[in-house]
Amino acid sequence: KSGGAKSVEKLPTRGGGGMAVDDDASRGPVIGVESLVIPLAERAPKAAKSRLGSYFERRNDGTRTLFSEGEEKGTELKSFRVYTASAREEKTLDGIIWKTRVVEE
Repeated sequence: KSGGAKSVEKLPTRGGGGMAVDDDASRGPVIGVESLVIPLAERAPKAAKSRLGSYFERRNDGTRTLFSEGEEKGTELKSFRVYTASAREEKTLDGIIWKTRVVEE
């Protein structure tokens, strides 16, 4: 909506990286619990939502989203690329951390 960010901020993480990326087939990719959610739904294929939780520091202006002012509830992506690997991965939950193991075929 805003036509691009005016400045770039690198937000430091808090805690471990165990919840860095979850590629859930029913929801689409989720980065940092809810920090960046791309639902990949047919009705809104370019919709994206963001809420910075406890895994990331706040932005310099104090907001809790990755998006520009006025886009706090979500935004529409201009483009989205998906990269895949040929190996199959198996995920297991160890407490609150997902562990991934490559399964050779």
